[in-house]
Amino acid sequence: MNNTLIQNNLRTASATMGTEKKVLVIRQVVVPRLNDESNIRALAELARGLPHLDYIELLPYHNYGMNKYQILGRHYQLGDLRRFLRPGSRNIRKSLRATVLSVNRRALKDDER
Repeated sequence: MNNTLIQNNLRTASATMGTEKKVLVIRQVVVPRLNDESNIRALAELARGLPHLDYIELLPYHNYGMNKYQILGRHYQLGDLRRFLRPGSRNIRKSLRATVLSVNRRALKDDER
């Protein structure tokens, strides 16, 4: 999947936030088997180039939409995934924190989370 447009929009948003004295927050859902450590590392690398990024918040995957799919008679492709409370392994969080903090910003909303 090509995410060039998303990356460009993030760069534009970050530049705009600086002129308006606001901060940028990235919220990333962590879905097992879909966005792994390499995806999170790529996000961290992108974050290094966003001067007005305040933090990245890793959100846990949930399956709240599964019931709606069933009602609509549609197949929920992630139905076999279990919901988890803490997104990402320690390695993912450590990698993200190290990469983003190398540009002197908070890596995660709550480092102890």
